[in-house]
Amino acid sequence: MAPISGKLRGNAANCQGTPPVSASLTTYLLDFRQPAQGGAPLAGLDWLPGAGLAEGRMLRHQPEHGYAVAEVSLSVFSGALPALDKHVFLLVQAGAVTVGGETIKTGETVVLPRGFAGPWAHAEGTRLVVISYVGEAPAAGAALAPVRPDVTAPLEPCGGPSAALLTTTAPSCAKRMSFEDSTEQFEIGVWGSTPYARRPNAFGHDELMFLLEGAVTITDPDGVAATYKAGEGFLIPRGTPCAWENTVPVKKVFVCFSEA
Repeated sequence: MAPISGKLRGNAANCQGTPPVSASLTTYLLDFRQPAQGGAPLAGLDWLPGAGLAEGRMLRHQPEHGYAVAEVSLSVFSGALPALDKHVFLLVQAGAVTVGGETIKTGETVVLPRGFAGPWAHAEGTRLVVISYVGEAPAAGAALAPVRPDVTAPLEPCGGPSAALLTTTAPSCAKRMSFEDSTEQFEIGVWGSTPYARRPNAFGHDELMFLLEGAVTITDPDGVAATYKAGEGFLIPRGTPCAWENTVPVKKVFVCFSEA
């Protein structure tokens, strides 16, 4: 894992500017409170051979960048995970996964770095959101253990949303990075903020958010508002202009992917 540079903010409200969006990608918010209905059917997970899928949907796919987002329901499985050829982030939505001696329960997250290998087991009905990114091969001697975002450690002050977008007083924001690929295109961490609201702003990167504390209301480009609370997650694709409002303090795990 490369040193943390903070190129991405891990904050949906902080995006400045809008890089071009690949024509093959749609720009709609992905709501993980219910099993996915859209996307393309997925037959299996290439990085977890032998594990059966009761159901799987590919929700975001950019093979030219080695990036994908999927939601899967798994059949019972116990076996060995071969050395990964990509980074894999997991959000456990139901059930539990035991990997590399770590048990990741419902509502918990973990990052498996590229090159990691080890035992894996899960029960029938385990449901996951999976984000994978090829990234770069690990440096010689790099630690290849699962990385669990530390959701209890103190956060460090960081920049907030652009003042030009705010419709309230400026918030106090803080974060702690957990993982970053050496390409600086794939980042995972924990972020928190005091209450604020901002006008719609097109995202410059994909960002998954899983709320740990508080609640936030996201209004999509069609004017449809959805409120997410602790224990719920969603993903906003780059290029999607969404408004944000949290009337109580929030804290989230974030996963950001940016094109080069």
